[in-house]
Amino acid sequence: MTFNVLVETDLPRGDQDWEVQLWHNLHDPLKWEGHKLEETKAKFTVTQTEHASGLRRRWFTTALKGTSSPLRPVSFTLKFRARPSDAWQWVQNQSGTHDGRLLYQPSAVKGKNLSDYIYNISSELDIKSENSDTPHTRLWSLQMKAKPAKGNESGITECTLGLPADFVRWFSLVRLWSPWLAPRHGTEAPLAEKDGVMYAFLRDDGMHVVALAISGIDDVLTTFKAKQDKLVISARNDREAQGTARVAVAVGRTFDAANAAVMYFARNVVVSDHNTISSELEAVMKDLQKKNEDKGVHSSWIQNWADEFCYCTWNGLGQNLTEEKITQALESLKKENIHSVSAFKCAAEHH
Repeated sequence: MTFNVLVETDLPRGDQDWEVQLWHNLHDPLKWEGHKLEETKAKFTVTQTEHASGLRRRWFTTALKGTSSPLRPVSFTLKFRARPSDAWQWVQNQSGTHDGRLLYQPSAVKGKNLSDYIYNISSELDIKSENSDTPHTRLWSLQMKAKPAKGNESGITECTLGLPADFVRWFSLVRLWSPWLAPRHGTEAPLAEKDGVMYAFLRDDGMHVVALAISGIDDVLTTFKAKQDKLVISARNDREAQGTARVAVAVGRTFDAANAAVMYFARNVVVSDHNTISSELEAVMKDLQKKNEDKGVHSSWIQNWADEFCYCTWNGLGQNLTEEKITQALESLKKENIHSVSAFKCAAEHH
């Protein structure tokens, strides 16, 4: 692993005899050791800062050879001084930057069971291994029973998913409010304060665990809740019949691969559900299409699309659906210059 360090100083201090050291615990997790960086004439690209006038840049480099045995995370930090008579200064004390971490990944996803990556999984979850459309990932589908609604009261069901073991970072997309998603992230529990539709975890072995809640099928809204430092699957069923809550979980060597695996699976589930359209809904859609064609409006399939999304008013706003709620949600989207919103299927199915 090569480390390149930039020392940027004003011109009066630029000619001082700067020293930089890399400190790490590669060989012993309980023992740190220093490693001197040598000044180099090579130039490197710095993406986060611009070269301000009146400043001198000096580059220092070193290579940290070998890996930990057995494989484990390796921590590192830097210290520096302008001249030998000066006291050493740690980067953390000067900039607030925490120790860096090197994560050494295995060559492949080795665990065959979801319990190899997530602990405290509830026995009430029906877990099935799935074929992933993304190479070098493992994929599981999780299902649980969703209690039926009673009159105007939706059925609420919760079940513990647990937490990935030994995670060092997490990221989530949460429901900020009915029509909006927002990012949340952190390095440890507690997790997000709002209901999440997706969670991603980076484990200390470098593997990424991504969990996606699948909603919109048979009027079941599925989300994640953070409760007592664990992840809980929450299902809201708006039908007066028992439903099914669905979650997809994937593990991969990169976030992109694991995220793609759960997204492709969710797409297949949703497409399969839409292909089993009810005769009642089919009749409603044909009637709407005929009325539109009588007015000179013709529907067409758009094969490729971008910068759009579908928003389900039923799952987004719940059973107590009113014209005012729909209008407020659409106005909120319009204020952010979002105009391509499709609520046709939901409107046809529920009204």
